[in-house]
Amino acid sequence: MPELEQTALTGIVQTARQGGWWELHGDVLDEQFRELLALESAASEILLYDAQQVPELLQTPRYARAVADVSVAPPGDVSPKALAGITAGRQRAVFGERRARVVALIGEAALRTRAINGEVMQGQAERLAEISEASAETVIRILPLLCGAPSCAPVAVLRFSDASNLGAVYLRGLSGNVCLAGQQDVASYTRAFEQAKAIALSADDSAQLLREMMVG
Repeated sequence: MPELEQTALTGIVQTARQGGWWELHGDVLDEQFRELLALESAASEILLYDAQQVPELLQTPRYARAVADVSVAPPGDVSPKALAGITAGRQRAVFGERRARVVALIGEAALRTRAINGEVMQGQAERLAEISEASAETVIRILPLLCGAPSCAPVAVLRFSDASNLGAVYLRGLSGNVCLAGQQDVASYTRAFEQAKAIALSADDSAQLLREMMVG
């Protein structure tokens, strides 16, 4: 990452960290995850892609616990109670008064998995419908099972209104998480996101699918 980009992004993180709510969980969060939370709290736009699970920022507490139970990469020393608190804090930071713009592409497979019981999935579908209907700033698009969605790790692209030439890409993987902040990296993942969005259901059709799932 060029030095100027690194310095500017570090400044954003340091400013966001002042009094950050996540410090209450600092003893169980690694440095990279704390950096993500700081970036999320400062971002003006967040693009989310996950073909296999509902992105963490949009999960209900019950869904989050169910995912932790079946995950091959459990959250280390983070207890289910602490994990629920962390997720709730992230959601308040992004969907609260600041109202970051969020666009999420979620694979239909994430909503039809048999690894999580139907009642939990119905509750998660209802939550997604509520989020998408509550504000024009949040857009949820579903990638149909047969659309040929890219098979890649979950991705979050974060942008900042006070530094429009900067951004960050956060990749989650089994062997660890990676944060990329070079302009070329951000541009490449943004293009890939837009290509995936082009084959997703429209926002209205996605909302209809979620309503159908709410009734089983």
